[in-house]
Formats: sequence, structure tokens, C-alpha cells
Amino acid sequence: MSSSLQLTDRPLNKKLHAELKAIGGAMGLDIDVKKDLLLRSIQRHIQANPNIADDPKFLPLFAHRSTPKASAKTSAGKAVEDEGEALKPEQAATGANKTLIAHRHSVQPPAQFKRLALSERKPSKLGGDDSGDETSTADEAPPRGDASSPEPQGKPGLAEDQQKSSAVVQVNFLDEHNPGVTLRQVVVDDFPVVISTSGDGTKKYSASLSDLLPAAIKNDSPIKERGGRMYRPNIRNDPGHHHIGKIDALLGGTSSALQPRAMNEYALRPSEEGTFFCDLYWDAPAPANTVAPPGPVGGSAGGSKVDRLVFTGAGSDVPLDIAVDRARHNPFHKDAAPGLLESFTKWLHAQIQAAVPDIPDFNEPWPTCTFAGQMLDRYLLQEAIFKFLSTKKWARAKGFKVPDASESYGGVTFKNDFLLNTLKLGGTTTSDLTKWFSPEFLQYAPKVQAWVESNGVTNDSRFRKLKSARFKDYLSDRRDNKGATSSRKKARRRRSSSSSPDPRPSRKHKSSGLSEDEEGDYHRSSNKKGKARMTSVNLDGSGE
Repeated sequence: MSSSLQLTDRPLNKKLHAELKAIGGAMGLDIDVKKDLLLRSIQRHIQANPNIADDPKFLPLFAHRSTPKASAKTSAGKAVEDEGEALKPEQAATGANKTLIAHRHSVQPPAQFKRLALSERKPSKLGGDDSGDETSTADEAPPRGDASSPEPQGKPGLAEDQQKSSAVVQVNFLDEHNPGVTLRQVVVDDFPVVISTSGDGTKKYSASLSDLLPAAIKNDSPIKERGGRMYRPNIRNDPGHHHIGKIDALLGGTSSALQPRAMNEYALRPSEEGTFFCDLYWDAPAPANTVAPPGPVGGSAGGSKVDRLVFTGAGSDVPLDIAVDRARHNPFHKDAAPGLLESFTKWLHAQIQAAVPDIPDFNEPWPTCTFAGQMLDRYLLQEAIFKFLSTKKWARAKGFKVPDASESYGGVTFKNDFLLNTLKLGGTTTSDLTKWFSPEFLQYAPKVQAWVESNGVTNDSRFRKLKSARFKDYLSDRRDNKGATSSRKKARRRRSSSSSPDPRPSRKHKSSGLSEDEEGDYHRSSNKKGKARMTSVNLDGSGE
């Protein structure tokens, strides 16, 4: 059986039961079992006997396996490869390599150098006598070479020695918009200060802002909570300031402005007591719990109108600061101050309620429209709201905008959906009222139209206590029968204008005793099954 084993191209897990029995029999397995058990037995047998892959009759079982990946090279294999490469003849130089060799230029890579490690010696006292340090430095200096060899000439003022020492640093946070005002003063203890000594003996004390600022901000919770932007003095000694990042970026160490060494290194001012001072500028936003939107420092007191950064075209304009200021004052922006959207929502509702006092209070629902009178009252309030916004020139093509001259939230735009949600006018009720009191229905119901145009005075006793469902049926009936109603009116006008009316009454008028309008309404309502719809006949006794 094993010598005549015939296998198909199917993978092992997709072979038929008969073929699996043939394979299992060739392997000496028990084949009188179910297909799944037999397949697992064959797979276990192959794993336990790897040499079975060398048997030609079982070779189709391994045809679906991928080629094994090359193993990692060993040292012996690499040595063999190197010997083979050494035996190969050296090829002639070509291209740029040939040109370099012809001009006797080196084709080897340049030498690599690295900066020597700085000394970690700490002086016993800052600003004290440095004679001992200078002596020790001279004693520890390595011997120079032959006097005939040229000595390297250092540049005047270049720092030749740097040391680190722990000291007290006081960080003064000045007002970016009014540098004469100090907003906060934070003391950082045991901060590493770099002491650089130049060739002429001048000492310079510096600190890394990427390390100093997080330490100072964490020690002062108001700065950490309020956020804002931080600036440093200009490195070119001009009156301008460099923006070095937001508070959260400085705390997280992600400020890209501090990546250059010239921006990150800050020259500290020493004092006679051995402490150091660092002056930075903070663009601090107003507290988030104020009623007015948070604005830059320097806004007028009382929350009347907040100063805003605007583009003036002058050279002092900072486009980034202007864009950030707009985002901070926009309640719908992702970078808006916390609670600004909720404050704007309450402010918008208060503005509308002051003009339309009968609307529900903030977050209060509207009453359910059970009767036609309630439908009209709510519809009139909705119209008054949109009329107020249009009169105040808030309406825009795709929503609304608070006028720029407004003392609060000037220039803020919002869509119609936000207005409906603020006033709890969302859902189908609002659109439903607009539909039933539209000209599509009112033009065929003059009495209802007079009721609406008089703000619920004319015909009020006729419609106010009417259930909403019956009122809608009445309007639908008037609209659906507009053709028949118009033809009857034309016939009535022709009869009234005729000098000799027909003395013979029609047969249907004799039999029913109804007027012509009532007759038409009667036949239309009698043709309907179930509950009768509200028509002009059963509402007021006559057509309109």
C-alpha cells in the first residue's frame, strides 16, 4: 500500500477521508476513526517524526510549506565568506573613486571626534575667591608637547571651563502686556546652575529653561491651573520677546521653541547672597469662573468689554497670538476656555428671554400642545424669537452671528441647530407647527388665517379649545378640497350676478335641505368610513 500511495494536490487539512485513510495506513496509524481524529493523528505523527519529509512517497504532504528562512550567520561562516572575498581579484576604480585616486585624494572616511567630558568639580562658594580652583586646574593640566609645536589659540571670551553647582533660583513671571507688573514670583531650591569661566576670567551663570520652567510652574499652582503662554527676553538684546510655548507644552517637555541651544540657555542674574534671578513673561488668561469670556491681561475691569487681539497690519502683529486669541474666545473651538460654551449658552438664552419673556426658563421644556390654542401660542413665540434675531441683525445665511460690537461674545457664530437646542425647540414639534400655520394650509382656511394674523383674537372662541388632532383634520380638509370649494364660489358669484335666477331649485337641494357648500361637504364626509374628519360643516355650520 505504501509503495502505490497516490496523493492529490490538496493540503493535508482539506484532503478527503479516503485519502487520509491511505496516508494513515502508510504511516501505520489506526484508520478506523472519524476524519477529524485521523487528521490530528497524522499531524502529530509528522511532528514527532521530522524525517518523514525525506520519504519520497510523503513528499506531496510538504509541498505547501514555504521555504525555510536563512539562519543567522555564525563567526565561522563569516570567516569563510571573508576568505572568499579576499581571493577575488581587485577591480579597477571607476567613476568618482577613480578621479579621487588620480588626484591623490584620500578615499577613506574622515576621522570621527567627540567632545571631551567637562569637569564636574563644584566650588565651595559661588562668587568667592577662585585662586585655589585656578591653581588646582593648572596642577591637573596635562603636560604640553614640544615647545616647537604650535599651541591652539583660543578665541577671546570663549568659555574654557564649565562647572555645575546647586543654587537657589528665583523666577519672576512678568506681565507680557505690561512688563512693569510682576504677576508671580516662584523660588526653586537646589537647581543646577552652569558656571562658565571664559579665558579672561569672566564668569557666566546660566540655566536650562527646559528644566527650570517645569520646576517653577509645578511649584506655583495658579500658573499650572490657568495655563497661558510663556515668553523669554530676546536673545538679540532688543525690546521684543520670544514665544517659547504654552504652559502644558512646557510641562510636558514638548515645546519645539526650546530645542535650539540659544533659546534654551538663559543667563541668570547673580546676587550678593548667592541666589540667582530669572525674568520671564507670562501671557496669563483670565480665570475660567468669570462671567465674561477669558481675554488677554489688560482687559477693562467689571467684565464690560473684553480686549481682543485684532490684526492691525503693523509690524508688531503676531499672527499666531491673534489666532490663539480668537480660538480662546470662540465657545465652539476645541481650545476654548473650560466652561465657555456653557456660559455662552446661558447668555444666549438670557438675551432672547429678555426680548421674549414668555419662553420657558433655561433648560425648561415647552408645554405639550394638546389644543389648537397652545399650538398657536407656541408658534407665535417661535416667530417672535426669529423676528428678534433678525431685527438685531444676528441672522446670517447659514446661522447666526453675535454682532462684533457686542460687549460679550462679539463675533461668535452659531448654527440654527444650536439655537433650537438652547431654547429646547428641537424635535418634530417645531417643524410641525411651522407646517400647519404655513400659507399652504392658511390660504384655504380664511378663518384660521384671521385667527393667526390677529394673534389669537379673531375667531378665538371657535378654535382655541379645539383638540390638536381635530384642528389638523380641519386644515387638511380645507386644503384637500380647494378645487371643489373654488368651483362652488364661482357658481355662487355667477348666480348672484344674474338678473333672472333660475326659479327651479335643483333636485338635490330639495331632497337634502342643505346649502350647496354644505351638500358638497356632506357627501365628502359621508364617503369616509370610521371616525368623521373635522370639516367646515361640522365645525361652524357653513363653508368659509
